[in-house]
Amino acid sequence: MSRAQAAPVFEALGDPLPAADEWPSWIAGRDRHTRARVKEGDETSIVHWFLFGTSFTDQPRVTSQPIDANDIAAAVNARLLDFERALAQSNSGERAEFARQELGTGATVRPRLLSLLERLMKEGETHARLAEAARALDDPSLEFAERSRMYRGRGLSSDTSVRINFAVEEALRGLIPVLPGPVRRVGVIGPGLDVSDKQEGYDFYAPQTIQPFAIMDSLIRLGLARPDALDLIAFDLSPRVNAHIGRAATRAREGSSYTLHLPLDGEVSWTPALVDYWRRFGDAVGRPVPATVPRGVGILKLRAVSVRPAVVGRISISDLNVTAQHLPLVGAERFDLIIGTNVFLYYDRLEQGLAMASVSNMLKPGGVLLSNNALVEVPAIGLKSIGYSKTLYSNRDEDGDLVIWYQKQ
Repeated sequence: MSRAQAAPVFEALGDPLPAADEWPSWIAGRDRHTRARVKEGDETSIVHWFLFGTSFTDQPRVTSQPIDANDIAAAVNARLLDFERALAQSNSGERAEFARQELGTGATVRPRLLSLLERLMKEGETHARLAEAARALDDPSLEFAERSRMYRGRGLSSDTSVRINFAVEEALRGLIPVLPGPVRRVGVIGPGLDVSDKQEGYDFYAPQTIQPFAIMDSLIRLGLARPDALDLIAFDLSPRVNAHIGRAATRAREGSSYTLHLPLDGEVSWTPALVDYWRRFGDAVGRPVPATVPRGVGILKLRAVSVRPAVVGRISISDLNVTAQHLPLVGAERFDLIIGTNVFLYYDRLEQGLAMASVSNMLKPGGVLLSNNALVEVPAIGLKSIGYSKTLYSNRDEDGDLVIWYQKQ
């Protein structure tokens, strides 16, 4: 990103713009800092796998429900020995290999994992304080804006789920009269990799990416795109996410499909609309395949979908930090649609503004950005909110998403 492209953001926020001779080192330093946060997010994913996973232990899952401080030590110790054994075995799976790379093996595992668990608990306390401060603003718009950068001090997490993609489909349905012609090029910021997320953390299937396929599925189902004329580029900072998607695309060119597992907690009262979306997920890009719920994961609904190689092969990757970089696109290379969900809340206002400038540079006139966060709008960069859609997932408090529609002017 050039200094001239970033200048309107600094001016709008009242932040001092680095001098011209300082700009290259300043923006490069911000990029390095952002990329360093990927490791912290990976460490958090490992802790969630340790707490929720069933592939390495028969011990009960330590669910995402609040845990009494007196019980946490017993719950952790019951799983720790099995976790150490799994990491010591060379054939214990992709998640264990990932954890070995971050934690090592042998005597280093226990203290490192306990340290990360302590950090996670402190982050949870911080999040609770920030959420309470946001509610205290007593203004829904201000509260949403504050929540939209709630994780600005955390590591960049790659966890993902089906639910947010239901909210994206609802937004796309509302945008049918707005989008200029058929969607041919889509960008996805932070597509995610389901290693072990903050809520369910299931690990009885291989790590998977969901959103690229979900978006293509929705666009085709809604008649907004044709399967043979739709290309999707995934932007991610994580080498692990990019490598996973790259391998899938390579295998697709060799004729291999991509299997998605779609778990849904059977104890939650999901809305009928979400259940309907879950039941038809993938029907435009693949076909259902058998799936079995293993023991030890609780009451669970499960589907699996095999995505056609022709669809998988239309996905490519770009190692791109949208808070510091954008692709140098012209004309028809620019995107009709860019989607960034559960991503921008990891950034502060300046970083969000710089990301908006990057997105604007990559969108066609009339193109749309969808985000479930309220972002900094700077008139000079040409992205303006034109509406929103609100989607509920269940009868639980605050279980839903507000997706804002930003259009390139």
